[in-house]
Amino acid sequence: MINNPLYKKACFQAARRAMLENEYVIKGFVEEIVFENYSDEKLERLNILLRDIYDNDLFDIIMGVKKHTDFKDRYDQEILLEVENYSRTYRDESIKQNTK
Repeated sequence: MINNPLYKKACFQAARRAMLENEYVIKGFVEEIVFENYSDEKLERLNILLRDIYDNDLFDIIMGVKKHTDFKDRYDQEILLEVENYSRTYRDESIKQNTK
């Protein structure tokens, strides 16, 4: 997978986010979830999502302000749900670490 051009493209797009919070979370998502679970077809869809999603929309998903269904007519729902779920876990883990 590490040499797959689609995976490399997803890594690049994850690192080009305008908001640092988006970059951290999406980079983790690509490395932890995408690396072992995505087919080439799903990588293509992820790359389209990362290319097209507005940083403010992505930030709202990552921070839990909005749900993937709030963007049902704009973005890939399956992948956005996976980002939403990963982000929830990421936030929960961050809170646990900061309360120790």
